[in-house]
Amino acid sequence: MDIKQLRYFSAIVRMGSFRKAAEAVHISQPALSLSIKGLESKLGVQLLERGSGKLVPTTFGKSLFEHAQKMDSLVQNALDDINQLKGIGEGQVRLGISPFVATTEMGSIIGRFISRYPRIQILTCHGIYSWSMSQLISGDIDFFFAEIPVDTQHPDAVHHELFRMPYKLVVGKQHPLAQKKQVSLEQVLDYRLAYGKDWAADIHGWSSAFAGNDIKQPESFIDVASSEFYVSLAKECDIIILNPMTSYIRQQVERGDLVKLNIPGTDFHTVIALVHRKQQSFSPAGQFVFDEIKEQISLLTSQIVG
Repeated sequence: MDIKQLRYFSAIVRMGSFRKAAEAVHISQPALSLSIKGLESKLGVQLLERGSGKLVPTTFGKSLFEHAQKMDSLVQNALDDINQLKGIGEGQVRLGISPFVATTEMGSIIGRFISRYPRIQILTCHGIYSWSMSQLISGDIDFFFAEIPVDTQHPDAVHHELFRMPYKLVVGKQHPLAQKKQVSLEQVLDYRLAYGKDWAADIHGWSSAFAGNDIKQPESFIDVASSEFYVSLAKECDIIILNPMTSYIRQQVERGDLVKLNIPGTDFHTVIALVHRKQQSFSPAGQFVFDEIKEQISLLTSQIVG
């Protein structure tokens, strides 16, 4: 039994799925399954209940998970001490953050990082892709986390795709379309739409869905606003909102206050990435923060996109 096997096992318990855990730890699903079978063989016990639904740990699995969490914490503390001795644990890093996607998760990641490395100063700013890119190229920030516009690859930047954020058309529970099992794009056009006007350039599948059906793409009657604003709007009138399926929106759907419209043949999503300048030479602290955010976002992807 090694540390890597324990981390793989912990990822499965946290996410309840071999597929999601494999994506988080960056190995193939067959390799992950083989590793867990090897771990169970070494221990001589079954660690997971493999049913048709979510994977759950057995009694043996729950015990191992608790100890694995403690061991992971001890290993992380050892690495932190070594990094401090190497001088990585100090310096200044300037980071751009998307104002719309994974803000809660990014706050938690950065907060935990600051707690572990109080001598690393992390300066953050919020902005959409175009603004963040201008700050990056001018050297005012070291890297940024954002939604990448469709077909956009800046020649002086490198984009590291982290995950894809699904977007859905959502209505309040009182909306006439809320009880329909399927809805067509033509039916959507019978109602006013609300979405950030800048979002249309970022959402894959949005423009093409209407063009493919010879339908004029609808305009939003509201400019950029918060998800909370759109949700409150949808609860009070018969509009349709286009929104990223963040944890906040999913909670509203699970509670029954909002309803996702099922529109066959559509797939709306944005690409979320970390972006830095080409041939950029990070400071030790900058490289450390970049790698840490990339790893932590990968581990949290299932929580972000559901």
